[in-house]
Amino acid sequence: MARPVGIIANPFSGTDIRRIVSRASSSDNLHKVQMLQCVLVGLIEAGVQEVLYLPDPSNLVPAAYWALRHALREQLTIKPVLDECRGERRETSLATAAMVRKGAGAIVTLGGDGTVRLVAKTARDVPLMPLPAGTNNVFPICVEPTIAGLAAGVVAVGGDASRCHRAKVCRVFVGDDVDLALIDVALLDASFTGSRAIWEPARLRALVVSQGLRHAVGLSAIAGQVCPVGLEDQAGAYIRFGTGQTVRAPIAPGQFAEVSVAEKRRIPCGAEILLGRGPGVLACDGERIRVVGTNVPVGVEVSSEGPLVIEPAVVLQR
Repeated sequence: MARPVGIIANPFSGTDIRRIVSRASSSDNLHKVQMLQCVLVGLIEAGVQEVLYLPDPSNLVPAAYWALRHALREQLTIKPVLDECRGERRETSLATAAMVRKGAGAIVTLGGDGTVRLVAKTARDVPLMPLPAGTNNVFPICVEPTIAGLAAGVVAVGGDASRCHRAKVCRVFVGDDVDLALIDVALLDASFTGSRAIWEPARLRALVVSQGLRHAVGLSAIAGQVCPVGLEDQAGAYIRFGTGQTVRAPIAPGQFAEVSVAEKRRIPCGAEILLGRGPGVLACDGERIRVVGTNVPVGVEVSSEGPLVIEPAVVLQR
Protein backbone atom coordinates (compact mmCIF):
# COMPACT_ATOMS: atom_id res chain seq x y z
CA MET A 1 0.00 0.00 0.00
CA ALA A 2 1.21 3.48 -0.87
CA ARG A 3 2.43 5.62 2.00
CA PRO A 4 0.03 8.37 3.13
CA VAL A 5 0.62 12.05 2.46
CA GLY A 6 0.21 14.68 5.16
CA ILE A 7 -1.42 18.05 4.58
CA ILE A 8 -1.00 21.03 6.90
CA ALA A 9 -3.02 24.03 5.77
CA ASN A 10 -2.89 27.16 7.91
CA PRO A 11 -6.27 29.01 7.88
CA PHE A 12 -4.65 32.03 9.55
CA SER A 13 -1.72 32.50 7.15
CA GLY A 14 -1.81 35.67 5.09
CA THR A 15 -3.84 37.62 7.67
CA ASP A 16 -1.28 39.42 9.87
CA ILE A 17 -0.80 43.14 10.52
CA ARG A 18 1.03 43.63 7.22
CA ARG A 19 -2.42 43.82 5.57
CA ILE A 20 -2.62 47.22 7.31
CA VAL A 21 0.92 48.58 7.35
CA SER A 22 1.87 47.44 3.83
CA ARG A 23 0.07 46.29 0.70
CA ALA A 24 0.11 42.57 1.39
CA SER A 25 -2.90 40.80 -0.07
CA SER A 26 -5.08 38.46 1.96
CA SER A 27 -5.06 34.73 1.26
CA ASP A 28 -8.68 33.83 2.02
CA ASN A 29 -9.81 30.37 2.96
CA LEU A 30 -11.96 29.87 -0.14
CA HIS A 31 -8.83 30.21 -2.24
CA LYS A 32 -7.03 27.74 0.04
CA VAL A 33 -9.86 25.22 -0.36
CA GLN A 34 -9.61 25.56 -4.13
CA MET A 35 -5.84 25.02 -3.94
CA LEU A 36 -6.38 21.94 -1.78
CA GLN A 37 -8.86 20.46 -4.25
CA CYS A 38 -6.15 20.64 -6.90
CA VAL A 39 -3.59 19.11 -4.51
CA LEU A 40 -5.94 16.19 -3.75
CA VAL A 41 -6.56 15.54 -7.46
CA GLY A 42 -2.79 15.44 -8.03
CA LEU A 43 -2.31 13.03 -5.12
CA ILE A 44 -5.01 10.71 -6.45
CA GLU A 45 -3.43 10.76 -9.90
CA ALA A 46 -0.13 9.65 -8.34
CA GLY A 47 -1.81 6.72 -6.60
CA VAL A 48 -2.04 8.07 -3.04
CA GLN A 49 -4.86 6.38 -1.13
CA GLU A 50 -4.73 8.13 2.24
CA VAL A 51 -4.26 11.73 3.39
CA LEU A 52 -3.43 12.63 6.98
CA TYR A 53 -4.37 16.20 7.86
CA LEU A 54 -4.25 18.79 10.59
CA PRO A 55 -7.86 19.65 11.48
CA ASP A 56 -8.56 23.36 11.74
CA PRO A 57 -11.49 25.58 12.73
CA SER A 58 -12.25 26.29 9.04
CA ASN A 59 -12.22 22.60 7.99
CA LEU A 60 -10.08 23.39 4.94
CA VAL A 61 -9.11 19.83 3.97
CA PRO A 62 -12.58 18.27 4.54
CA ALA A 63 -14.16 21.10 2.54
CA ALA A 64 -11.80 20.44 -0.36
CA TYR A 65 -12.37 16.68 -0.13
CA TRP A 66 -16.17 16.88 -0.17
CA ALA A 67 -16.05 19.28 -3.12
CA LEU A 68 -14.45 16.56 -5.24
CA ARG A 69 -16.56 14.38 -7.51
CA HIS A 70 -17.76 11.17 -5.87
CA ALA A 71 -15.61 9.02 -8.18
CA LEU A 72 -12.50 10.79 -6.95
CA ARG A 73 -13.49 10.59 -3.27
CA GLU A 74 -13.86 6.82 -3.59
CA GLN A 75 -10.14 6.57 -4.36
CA LEU A 76 -8.97 8.50 -1.31
CA THR A 77 -9.59 8.60 2.43
CA ILE A 78 -8.75 11.52 4.70
CA LYS A 79 -7.96 11.19 8.41
CA PRO A 80 -7.29 13.91 11.01
CA VAL A 81 -4.17 13.37 13.11
CA LEU A 82 -5.45 15.36 16.10
CA ASP A 83 -8.78 14.98 17.90
CA GLU A 84 -9.34 18.73 17.93
CA CYS A 85 -7.63 21.91 16.84
CA ARG A 86 -8.02 25.42 18.21
CA GLY A 87 -5.68 27.08 15.78
CA GLU A 88 -2.70 27.20 18.15
CA ARG A 89 0.83 27.19 16.75
CA ARG A 90 1.90 24.16 18.82
CA GLU A 91 -0.76 22.07 17.07
CA THR A 92 1.17 22.35 13.82
CA SER A 93 4.17 20.72 15.49
CA LEU A 94 2.01 18.05 17.14
CA ALA A 95 0.33 17.22 13.84
CA THR A 96 3.65 17.01 12.00
CA ALA A 97 5.03 14.63 14.63
CA ALA A 98 1.91 12.46 14.30
CA MET A 99 2.31 12.34 10.52
CA VAL A 100 5.91 11.24 10.90
CA ARG A 101 4.86 8.47 13.33
CA LYS A 102 2.15 7.27 10.94
CA GLY A 103 4.64 6.89 8.11
CA ALA A 104 3.81 9.85 5.88
CA GLY A 105 5.82 9.75 2.67
CA ALA A 106 5.53 13.50 2.10
CA ILE A 107 3.91 16.54 3.72
CA VAL A 108 2.21 19.31 1.76
CA THR A 109 1.97 22.71 3.48
CA LEU A 110 -0.19 25.72 2.68
CA GLY A 111 1.11 28.84 4.39
CA GLY A 112 4.04 31.20 4.49
CA ASP A 113 7.59 30.89 5.80
CA GLY A 114 6.36 30.79 9.41
CA THR A 115 4.07 27.81 8.77
CA VAL A 116 6.75 25.81 6.96
CA ARG A 117 9.22 26.61 9.75
CA LEU A 118 7.01 24.92 12.36
CA VAL A 119 6.61 21.85 10.15
CA ALA A 120 10.32 21.64 9.28
CA LYS A 121 11.31 21.63 12.96
CA THR A 122 9.52 18.28 13.42
CA ALA A 123 9.37 16.66 9.97
CA ARG A 124 12.78 14.95 10.24
CA ASP A 125 13.50 13.44 6.80
CA VAL A 126 9.93 13.44 5.48
CA PRO A 127 10.06 15.48 2.22
CA LEU A 128 8.08 18.74 2.23
CA MET A 129 6.05 20.26 -0.59
CA PRO A 130 5.57 23.88 0.59
CA LEU A 131 2.93 25.92 -1.27
CA PRO A 132 2.75 29.71 -0.79
CA ALA A 133 -0.31 31.04 1.06
CA GLY A 134 1.20 33.51 3.53
CA THR A 135 2.70 37.00 3.64
CA ASN A 136 6.38 36.08 3.34
CA ASN A 137 6.71 33.22 0.85
CA VAL A 138 10.46 33.00 0.28
CA PHE A 139 10.74 29.30 1.16
CA PRO A 140 7.52 27.92 -0.42
CA ILE A 141 7.65 26.96 -4.09
CA CYS A 142 5.45 28.74 -6.63
CA VAL A 143 3.90 25.89 -8.60
CA GLU A 144 0.36 25.04 -9.65
CA PRO A 145 -1.22 23.01 -6.79
CA THR A 146 -2.26 20.09 -9.02
CA ILE A 147 1.38 19.59 -10.01
CA ALA A 148 2.48 20.04 -6.40
CA GLY A 149 0.08 17.26 -5.34
CA LEU A 150 1.26 15.04 -8.16
CA ALA A 151 4.92 15.52 -7.24
CA ALA A 152 4.28 14.90 -3.53
CA GLY A 153 2.32 11.78 -4.44
CA VAL A 154 5.07 10.46 -6.70
CA VAL A 155 7.60 10.84 -3.88
CA ALA A 156 5.31 9.18 -1.32
CA VAL A 157 4.17 6.29 -3.51
CA GLY A 158 7.64 5.57 -4.87
CA GLY A 159 9.34 6.00 -1.50
CA ASP A 160 12.22 7.71 -3.31
CA ALA A 161 13.46 11.06 -2.03
CA SER A 162 16.67 11.04 -4.05
CA ARG A 163 15.45 13.87 -6.31
CA CYS A 164 14.51 16.07 -3.38
CA HIS A 165 16.99 18.73 -2.34
CA ARG A 166 18.27 19.44 1.15
CA ALA A 167 17.56 23.08 2.06
CA LYS A 168 19.79 25.38 4.07
CA VAL A 169 18.51 26.62 7.45
CA CYS A 170 19.63 28.74 10.37
CA ARG A 171 20.09 26.96 13.69
CA VAL A 172 19.45 29.41 16.52
CA PHE A 173 20.93 29.14 20.02
CA VAL A 174 19.37 31.23 22.79
CA GLY A 175 21.19 30.40 25.99
CA ASP A 176 20.73 26.62 26.26
CA ASP A 177 17.73 26.49 23.89
CA VAL A 178 17.96 25.52 20.22
CA ASP A 179 15.52 26.74 17.56
CA LEU A 180 15.29 26.85 13.78
CA ALA A 181 14.68 29.38 11.03
CA LEU A 182 14.42 28.60 7.34
CA ILE A 183 15.34 31.99 5.86
CA ASP A 184 16.23 34.69 8.38
CA VAL A 185 16.96 35.34 12.06
CA ALA A 186 16.82 38.87 13.42
CA LEU A 187 17.44 40.50 16.79
CA LEU A 188 15.25 43.53 17.45
CA ASP A 189 15.30 46.40 19.91
CA ALA A 190 11.93 45.55 21.45
CA SER A 191 10.49 44.25 24.71
CA PHE A 192 7.51 42.14 23.58
CA THR A 193 6.42 39.99 20.64
CA GLY A 194 3.15 41.85 20.05
CA SER A 195 1.62 41.21 16.63
CA ARG A 196 4.62 38.99 15.77
CA ALA A 197 5.09 40.35 12.23
CA ILE A 198 8.09 42.64 11.69
CA TRP A 199 7.11 45.97 10.16
CA GLU A 200 9.37 48.50 11.94
CA PRO A 201 12.82 48.23 10.30
CA ALA A 202 14.29 50.88 12.64
CA ARG A 203 14.21 48.28 15.42
CA LEU A 204 16.55 45.87 13.60
CA ARG A 205 19.89 45.27 15.34
CA ALA A 206 21.36 42.30 13.49
CA LEU A 207 20.32 39.72 10.90
CA VAL A 208 21.52 36.34 9.64
CA VAL A 209 20.06 34.77 6.49
CA SER A 210 20.42 31.36 4.89
CA GLN A 211 19.70 32.94 1.51
CA GLY A 212 19.69 36.55 0.35
CA LEU A 213 18.14 37.16 -3.06
CA ARG A 214 17.48 40.48 -4.76
CA HIS A 215 14.11 39.24 -6.04
CA ALA A 216 12.81 38.14 -2.61
CA VAL A 217 10.46 40.05 -0.31
CA GLY A 218 11.16 40.24 3.43
CA LEU A 219 14.22 40.75 5.61
CA SER A 220 16.34 38.47 3.42
CA ALA A 221 15.90 41.05 0.62
CA ILE A 222 18.18 43.37 2.61
CA ALA A 223 20.96 40.81 2.32
CA GLY A 224 20.08 40.43 -1.35
CA GLN A 225 21.00 44.09 -1.83
CA VAL A 226 24.31 44.21 0.05
CA CYS A 227 25.56 40.61 0.47
CA PRO A 228 23.76 38.24 -1.95
CA VAL A 229 23.69 34.53 -1.07
CA GLY A 230 22.27 31.97 -3.50
CA LEU A 231 20.33 28.81 -2.77
CA GLU A 232 23.26 26.62 -3.75
CA ASP A 233 25.94 28.61 -1.92
CA GLN A 234 27.36 26.81 1.11
CA ALA A 235 27.13 30.00 3.12
CA GLY A 236 24.78 32.53 4.66
CA ALA A 237 25.12 36.23 5.36
CA TYR A 238 25.43 38.36 8.51
CA ILE A 239 24.32 41.99 8.68
CA ARG A 240 24.71 44.44 11.55
CA PHE A 241 22.57 47.55 11.38
CA GLY A 242 23.87 51.00 12.31
CA THR A 243 25.61 53.99 10.79
CA GLY A 244 26.90 53.02 7.36
CA GLN A 245 25.53 52.11 3.92
CA THR A 246 21.92 53.14 3.29
CA VAL A 247 19.90 50.43 1.57
CA ARG A 248 16.34 50.31 0.25
CA ALA A 249 14.73 46.89 0.16
CA PRO A 250 11.20 45.40 -0.15
CA ILE A 251 10.66 44.22 3.44
CA ALA A 252 6.97 43.42 2.84
CA PRO A 253 4.65 43.18 -0.19
CA GLY A 254 4.23 46.68 -1.60
CA GLN A 255 6.54 48.23 1.00
CA PHE A 256 10.13 49.41 0.58
CA ALA A 257 12.08 50.60 3.59
CA GLU A 258 15.43 52.30 4.16
CA VAL A 259 17.89 50.69 6.54
CA SER A 260 21.46 51.55 7.42
CA VAL A 261 23.98 48.70 7.25
CA ALA A 262 27.10 49.05 9.41
CA GLU A 263 28.60 45.63 8.67
CA LYS A 264 28.00 42.81 6.19
CA ARG A 265 29.79 39.56 5.51
CA ARG A 266 29.31 36.00 4.38
CA ILE A 267 29.45 33.21 6.93
CA PRO A 268 30.24 29.64 5.82
CA CYS A 269 27.89 26.79 6.64
CA GLY A 270 28.83 25.19 9.94
CA ALA A 271 30.27 28.36 11.49
CA GLU A 272 28.43 29.83 14.46
CA ILE A 273 28.19 33.60 14.84
CA LEU A 274 27.03 35.74 17.75
CA LEU A 275 23.94 37.60 16.57
CA GLY A 276 23.87 39.69 19.75
CA ARG A 277 22.81 39.72 23.38
CA GLY A 278 19.57 40.62 25.11
CA PRO A 279 17.57 42.45 26.06
CA GLY A 280 15.64 42.29 22.82
CA VAL A 281 13.23 40.21 20.78
CA LEU A 282 14.20 37.33 18.51
CA ALA A 283 12.43 36.94 15.17
CA CYS A 284 12.58 33.91 12.88
CA ASP A 285 11.30 33.96 9.30
CA GLY A 286 9.66 37.34 9.72
CA GLU A 287 7.85 36.59 12.99
CA ARG A 288 8.79 37.63 16.52
CA ILE A 289 8.99 34.40 18.50
CA ARG A 290 10.46 35.23 21.92
CA VAL A 291 11.82 37.86 24.28
CA VAL A 292 15.56 37.53 25.01
CA GLY A 293 16.62 38.35 28.56
CA THR A 294 19.34 40.78 29.55
CA ASN A 295 22.84 39.61 28.54
CA VAL A 296 21.51 36.29 27.14
CA PRO A 297 23.57 35.46 24.02
CA VAL A 298 21.91 34.60 20.70
CA GLY A 299 24.07 32.49 18.38
CA VAL A 300 23.27 31.43 14.81
CA GLU A 301 24.74 28.72 12.60
CA VAL A 302 23.86 28.42 8.92
CA SER A 303 23.44 24.70 8.26
CA SER A 304 23.18 22.78 5.01
CA GLU A 305 21.27 20.01 6.82
CA GLY A 306 17.75 21.44 6.60
CA PRO A 307 14.54 19.72 5.50
CA LEU A 308 14.14 17.73 2.31
CA VAL A 309 12.15 19.77 -0.22
CA ILE A 310 10.21 18.49 -3.22
CA GLU A 311 10.80 20.41 -6.43
CA PRO A 312 8.16 19.26 -8.94
CA ALA A 313 10.25 20.24 -11.97
CA VAL A 314 12.95 17.84 -10.79
CA VAL A 315 10.82 15.07 -9.26
CA LEU A 316 8.58 14.76 -12.33
CA GLN A 317 11.44 14.45 -14.83
CA ARG A 318 11.40 11.20 -16.75
